[in-house]
Amino acid sequence: TFEVHEVWHAPAHYIDLFDPGYAGLDYDAPNYGYTDIYSQAELRHLWARYAAEVALTDRWLGYLLDQMDAMDLWGETMVVFVSDHGMYIGEHRRAGKHTVAGPSDPWPLYEEVSHIPLLVWIPGLRGPKHVRSLVQPVDLPATIYEAANVKSPAIHGQSLLPLMTGRQAALRDVVVSSKHNHPRTERDFSMGRLTATTDRWTLVAGEKAF
Repeated sequence: TFEVHEVWHAPAHYIDLFDPGYAGLDYDAPNYGYTDIYSQAELRHLWARYAAEVALTDRWLGYLLDQMDAMDLWGETMVVFVSDHGMYIGEHRRAGKHTVAGPSDPWPLYEEVSHIPLLVWIPGLRGPKHVRSLVQPVDLPATIYEAANVKSPAIHGQSLLPLMTGRQAALRDVVVSSKHNHPRTERDFSMGRLTATTDRWTLVAGEKAF
């Protein structure tokens, strides 16, 4: 789903759940810059719009899962819930996932952007199980191949099934988040950013990391 991508145009009754009675400037997307342009009330309302979009997405995802119940698909369907990134809405004085200033102002990949949700359902596995081990999105293809009993080609990721079944306690000592550098873009919006995380520490590196 493209949600919860901006612009954040959830119905008003969702927004009112989080910021009822707001009467100020009605921002519906982050400025992809620093938050000194917002008052505290405006920044809270921006967050409320984001939260409303999350609630709206949650509701319609619920309808999809209800339909899986109705069609009795859980025994033959693998479900993966994951996001590509988070969003700054006031954290570290920023709003957005990166700055629009380009290489002149590379934003660090703090946890709010780089620590993403991951829920996996695989038919036949006992659950629920909360795994605290470090994993990365690159591990998902290998997981899908193994779950489908299909021989995997040579890829960088590692299957998460050993973690999910308890056969292994950990797959990685460190996970890395790094910049996006698309060959067809005129500007690289995230130069000089890298975050490395272990089970105890996180290193936030970059040209202007702090």
